[in-house]
Amino acid sequence: MARGLPYYAHLLGMHAALAAVSAKRESVETQHVYAALASAVSDIDNTVVEGYLKAIVSRKGDATLYEPVLLACALAPTDELGRFQASAISEPLEKIRGKRILQSSYSFHVNLFCEEERGRILERFGEPRNYRYRFREAVMQPFVVIRGLENGLISDEIAEVYSSRRQLPLFPNATG
Repeated sequence: MARGLPYYAHLLGMHAALAAVSAKRESVETQHVYAALASAVSDIDNTVVEGYLKAIVSRKGDATLYEPVLLACALAPTDELGRFQASAISEPLEKIRGKRILQSSYSFHVNLFCEEERGRILERFGEPRNYRYRFREAVMQPFVVIRGLENGLISDEIAEVYSSRRQLPLFPNATG
């Protein structure tokens, strides 16, 4: 969940440990981490929360897709620079929504995440029809995943599948 950021690792670890202590347990278990999500989110810097809400809140009829599309962006497989293609969102979005969503239905949302109207939560690189995207702020991507878990949009199994395949090997040229 922390995506390699010490701030999130410490924050989640602290709240999970407090949940374990409250439950009179000597070790932290998965249920303690889930119990810690809401309190951890409440401790996150307001600028992160405000940026997230600016990206997902809408009064228009297409509002129901902003949050799942942003979550799918956070779960999309990336390259070494943390960039992903819009097509990489399809699989995680299908897991989140429980049905297949055509790229033409969510590409608009992804592009709007690069505009001021949605707080420029994503950056866009490349040429039309071959754009790659990345979260502008490193702290936003894990926050989006944590909120998805907290809100029940994804399960820990879904988060684990997508987060584990995104990890780069520590020693890529090592053998054995």
